[in-house]
Amino acid sequence: MYSVVVLVLMNISLLCVQLTKLEGVIIDTFETESTLAGLHHKHTWHNWYTISIIVSHGFGKPLIPARIVVYDCLLGCSLCDIELAFLVDSSTKRNSNAWTQMMNFVSEVSRQYTISSNCVRVAVIRYSDRAEASIQLWWYGDINRLVQAIGYIQLLGGSSNLANALNLLRTQVFASHIVRPNTVRIAIIITDQLQSSSLITAAANNVKSQGIVIVGVAITGPGGVDSNFMYSITSNNWTIQVSDYSQLVSGARNTIVQQYGCLYATTPAPTTTVAPGRS
Repeated sequence: MYSVVVLVLMNISLLCVQLTKLEGVIIDTFETESTLAGLHHKHTWHNWYTISIIVSHGFGKPLIPARIVVYDCLLGCSLCDIELAFLVDSSTKRNSNAWTQMMNFVSEVSRQYTISSNCVRVAVIRYSDRAEASIQLWWYGDINRLVQAIGYIQLLGGSSNLANALNLLRTQVFASHIVRPNTVRIAIIITDQLQSSSLITAAANNVKSQGIVIVGVAITGPGGVDSNFMYSITSNNWTIQVSDYSQLVSGARNTIVQQYGCLYATTPAPTTTVAPGRS
């Protein structure tokens, strides 16, 4: 009989599908220090991690190798107290699959969190020359309904103006009466069109001044993103670049879930705005 388990290591959860049978071996817990001492990575394949665990015979007892159990694991964020907003560039696309792949990325990142009214809440802002909140933080308290709603969001078309989306985020989506107290607020910008603008810089600085973390995901293949400028408006230069829409999930999801988008509520929001190599 094969099983699916969730392991928790620090603030990262591992959703694991067992590849080998237990054959009668009793596993007491995957959260004891003795058991986790036997965990190590084997290899990476399409963002899934094959790991092996040396199973101990008793809770809290010294590690006694009983059997190597192999799992395929997808890393997710196990933290709560997170307000997460996706700002998705909905300007006109030359690639007919671009919008679908961008929204699929939003769904795949969201799946790596515990979506509920008292854990992680998600909002989605789509923007072109105007911005609108397609999903508000309080609308969906479970991942299935959230992903379904994300799939219904349509492309706006037109030009791209990130400043409008950042202003909407600050004044409405992450307004003080909307966000929960003592939560981390994270905004993930997903764009294929971004050029240097004083209005965008001012809007981003206003967002960061309120303690909101800005993370950037740039699709650089179409040639419409000024990468240095994107570094400058994100928190701590937290920007991920992929060359094609089809690489969003494989190239950006895990970095967001494991690093930039999985923060404790007590972690100060970084505000550094100088791009690498610039003074």
